[in-house]
Amino acid sequence: MAQKLSDFLKTATRTSYVKSSVKQAVSKMGMDVSHQVSERRAKEILGELKKIGAVKTYRSSTEILRETQKKSREANKDDGPRLTMAELREQRKAEEEKKERMRKMMTNIYGQERSREEEKEKGDGKIKRNVATSALKPASAPGRVETTTSILRGKKTAEKTAPEEKPPQAVDLVID
Repeated sequence: MAQKLSDFLKTATRTSYVKSSVKQAVSKMGMDVSHQVSERRAKEILGELKKIGAVKTYRSSTEILRETQKKSREANKDDGPRLTMAELREQRKAEEEKKERMRKMMTNIYGQERSREEEKEKGDGKIKRNVATSALKPASAPGRVETTTSILRGKKTAEKTAPEEKPPQAVDLVID
């Protein structure tokens, strides 16, 4: 099982960080503190660091290795209550029901938004006010372009006004 070299070094020095002197000694060996190493390679590196004097401890490299593995197992252990299969199924079913309710709600909102846009395109460009739309559309003021806020996009869009019709202009065509 490969583990980060820094975990072994933290256990060896009994600190929550890797000391800079130890980092320098490891880099002189051609390694990096964040590399994943096997148990055998970790023992070798810890032994070399003890010989150099970068790590000062009375414990053997095997003891340090066992202590590191024990700490990692304890960190991965879940202290919460264990769930039975029936409870797990119930939780998953509740999550699926919640997701389905959210899908339906978003579909409903999307449908309302589309119907408003279609109604706006069909009609003369004004939406009939009711409780649902009054909060979304400000009251019209003379000389001001009305804007609506889209529920889904959160943008303001200006209402389209019909361009003024111009009388058709005559075009001279060359007749052969």
